[in-house]
Amino acid sequence: MPTPIGLDDRRDPDPPPAAVRRRLRPASGWWWHLDDWLGLVVAVACAAFVAVLLEPGLLLRDTTPNGGDLGAHVWWPAYLRDHLLPWRLSGWSPDFYAGFPAGRFYFPVPALTVVGLDLVMPYNVAFKMVVALGPVLVPLGAYVFARGLRAPNPTPAAFAVAATAFLCFTGDPGTTPAAQVIAFNQRIMGGTLASTLAGEFSFTLAIALALFFFGTLAIALRTGRHLWLPAVLLGLCLTSHLVVGVFAGVGALVVWAFHRPVRSFTRAAAIGTVGVALSAVWVVPLLSTLSVTTDMRYGPIGVDPPEGQGFGAYLFPSYFFAPASWAPYRWGAGLLIAVAVVAAVLWLRRSTLVVLVLTVACGLVFRFWTDLGSHVWNLRVLSFWYIGVHLLMAVGVAELVRGAAWGAGRAWRAAAERRSAADGEDWDDGDDGDDGDDGFGRYDEYGLGPVRGVPGDEPGDEPGGALAGARADADAPGDGPGPDWWRPSPGPPATVGQRAAAMVVMLALTALLAVGALSGLDDQKSFLPYWAKWNFTGYENVTDEVTDSSVAPCGTEVTAAPGGVPLPVVSSLPVGGDGVARCVFGNRVALAKQWPEYRALMDALADLPPGRALWEGGPSLDKYGTPLSLMLIPHWTDGRITSMEGVYFEASATTPYHFETVSALVAPGQNSNPVRGVPYRTQDDFDLGVRQLQALGVDYFIAHTPTTKAKADADARLTPLVSTPDRDGADPQGWTVYRVADAPLVEGLAFEPVVAEGVDRGPDGWEQQIAVPWWWFPGQYDAPVVAAGPDRWRRADGAAALTLARRPVEPVRVRDVRVDEESVRFRVDEVGKPVLVKVSWFPNWKAEGALGPYRATPNFMVVVPTRREVTLRFGSTPADWLGRLATLAGLAGVAGLVVWGRRSTPRRAPADG
Repeated sequence: MPTPIGLDDRRDPDPPPAAVRRRLRPASGWWWHLDDWLGLVVAVACAAFVAVLLEPGLLLRDTTPNGGDLGAHVWWPAYLRDHLLPWRLSGWSPDFYAGFPAGRFYFPVPALTVVGLDLVMPYNVAFKMVVALGPVLVPLGAYVFARGLRAPNPTPAAFAVAATAFLCFTGDPGTTPAAQVIAFNQRIMGGTLASTLAGEFSFTLAIALALFFFGTLAIALRTGRHLWLPAVLLGLCLTSHLVVGVFAGVGALVVWAFHRPVRSFTRAAAIGTVGVALSAVWVVPLLSTLSVTTDMRYGPIGVDPPEGQGFGAYLFPSYFFAPASWAPYRWGAGLLIAVAVVAAVLWLRRSTLVVLVLTVACGLVFRFWTDLGSHVWNLRVLSFWYIGVHLLMAVGVAELVRGAAWGAGRAWRAAAERRSAADGEDWDDGDDGDDGDDGFGRYDEYGLGPVRGVPGDEPGDEPGGALAGARADADAPGDGPGPDWWRPSPGPPATVGQRAAAMVVMLALTALLAVGALSGLDDQKSFLPYWAKWNFTGYENVTDEVTDSSVAPCGTEVTAAPGGVPLPVVSSLPVGGDGVARCVFGNRVALAKQWPEYRALMDALADLPPGRALWEGGPSLDKYGTPLSLMLIPHWTDGRITSMEGVYFEASATTPYHFETVSALVAPGQNSNPVRGVPYRTQDDFDLGVRQLQALGVDYFIAHTPTTKAKADADARLTPLVSTPDRDGADPQGWTVYRVADAPLVEGLAFEPVVAEGVDRGPDGWEQQIAVPWWWFPGQYDAPVVAAGPDRWRRADGAAALTLARRPVEPVRVRDVRVDEESVRFRVDEVGKPVLVKVSWFPNWKAEGALGPYRATPNFMVVVPTRREVTLRFGSTPADWLGRLATLAGLAGVAGLVVWGRRSTPRRAPADG
């Protein structure tokens, strides 16, 4: 075997006799791979740390998860399982907003994972497992990202720790009003544990998949093997969260740009094409119907901000960039990133440059988001900036550890040389050069090499050894260290002892810093454990947790620790045989929900005839587990009673009119008014609110505040049906369900609709120009404006249609109305006259026995019967079929990539610098 490059011209010219050598041959002993193994151990430890923080015991408890949006997301996987699978990922559901396209705008992969796990475990446990899956995978994904880029040890371990720190970030620690607003936004931006527990679990899972994708993509581009894996991961990422999928696409371009883009273009194009094709079954229909969603108009972060809430407060906060302590991982992003950048420039560290470019790109997108004209909230992009900052800090720490290891190795060598000189011997601790089978290649940039390659990079590569980093073939241009004058010289060859000393120091520092960082995160986890307990104890939990509990005679002062604060009495115990009254002392952790009260309301609703309900909300509903708890009415009643409000605000164009109606019906402080840019009312307009209930086809109004109940009791159009009692004396203080009179789902119109022409396409066009102004004036509710219609109907340009005189018609009589999940059937007594169907319009609706359906204000459908029996069905559009065919092609592409990867025999590629 030829002598490895770098050994023949760097060994001592006159080696002493073997008898006087102090040798420790590296060969291929396992101890030279301890840095690789330690990196993996650290990554697994980080994943375990996250799993423990999420309360594994509660994850396995069969209770329905609650808390924030999470407590409402429970509905979707169950609906997918029971109504759409096995042949569809999306369809129509009547459960929210007078019907909406279930699964069209929400992510299928997390829900499918829940359904898959539900085959072997209870549904609630499966759902919790998927919530926890993303955070647990993020540190492992970061580790794979670093390994895929061939970042030198201990960078992969540092990436895992940094990803864990990102997960545990709980927002701006300041106490000023501006800091509190920033912290609130940071907790819902996505990707962190706080965001996950608030309901953004799909986002976190997608981030983990993106990190795995980056790492496997780098390997595939470099080696030509396993091409199918990054393609599949890209498809999974896109269908787990589209915004993260876009981040993955940008990151893929950066990774490709640093991996010989000309030579690897074919591989990159094939991987990207197949990955996008795999997601097409969901992405193509979504993109084709974005114009019929609701734009919530969340104001972009940092634009025209109040004092202290500008871009700088989010991008360069002092709690990230300023030094905090002596520990290297707390030196601050400013210093650590500077170390990383200097090392990247000196050694052309490709792995660092990839992360640096991606991070800067994300920061620029966040800053100039409004110039890009996107409707997506730029807060989502902030997560990617924070991830990049954390990873760059990890690179800085890793470079410091490598520098310390270099110093230790050089010190060991100097000491050994002095000892040899004192003994009068020629010193040598290295290989004699006659045996090239040790597999070592080029020396690393700190002079500590030679080092091995990373396993799996190229055919014949051996596992990576100590400080494996600048692993490059000497004759390979363009990558890794070179002879440039401005770059430090590698120095003399490292001896075995020198490498061993460096290895020991690097292992020790890596382990100590990892333990220290995780210990610090454990001390600073803030509210995260409580949020996890609150969410995963579930709706059904009726008991609080008691910590530091002890039993002592009542009246005794009990503390958790000597000199501590006295513990309160939690409960009293029966008097024992000794006649002494004893109490339980401890700290109560409020985890109990008012499940009996909540369940009583659900049971009462389940006993009513099928219908559509609108309910009074408010922060007091959090005692059930989340203020959104009544969004699960369809879940608990098996779809018998549907809810006007659901967690998928953007997924229906009917959303604004629901919330406008709520604002007129509920007591002050009980409405959220979440859609920006539309006018809201107050409870002074309660009479109008009831008229809007009728116009929306709502069958039941559910109220809990005394003022709302009083107004409802006084309105002849509302009839109380059932009441459920309060159980704890706290708001909500009992519920009353009212029947709404004269709210038919299908009815003949008394006026011929007017067609509005020239309305802008997109979420804002129909809503802002036509529907919102029309909805404000209840006198128009019998005369809807439509987006299209028969030639005989009157027409006007845009908003002029709102004031055009209507032609009266004799309403047709409608009977035998039957509503199924994806169809509406009814009969009419005559044809040719307009009929209003109070089901949300969507392009997939098709009519049999009628012209139409035509989109009508606010977001319903009008048909003109051509037969006495009319059926509306929710079907497939060309975009749906295109997406399905593209995904089938993507599956074939995966098979092709498998074959291509197996046949690929790439030459050895240069390593990262």
